[in-house]
Amino acid sequence: MRPGHRADQRQPQAGAAGRLFLVVQLAVLIWLEMLLARSRYIPALSFVEQPPTYTETYLVQRFQASLSAFSTVWNFMALMAVLFWLLFYAL
Repeated sequence: MRPGHRADQRQPQAGAAGRLFLVVQLAVLIWLEMLLARSRYIPALSFVEQPPTYTETYLVQRFQASLSAFSTVWNFMALMAVLFWLLFYAL
């Protein structure tokens, strides 16, 4: 132990919950990467105007639904991160 350093002044270490949160964040980022890869195959015009075919309409609607779900999950993750930070570190 270093001089002037007490054992009770150690920094808190991330436990299992912290590691789990990082794994879930990685999974959400992989989901985002898959969404972006899927969007490459949808014509850009489909996002501006109504797509001319049923297949393109289906693809755009499915992509928009997935993007909305991703946004909801990511916002939930951010809220939980702030909440846990407040509960375990700030207070």
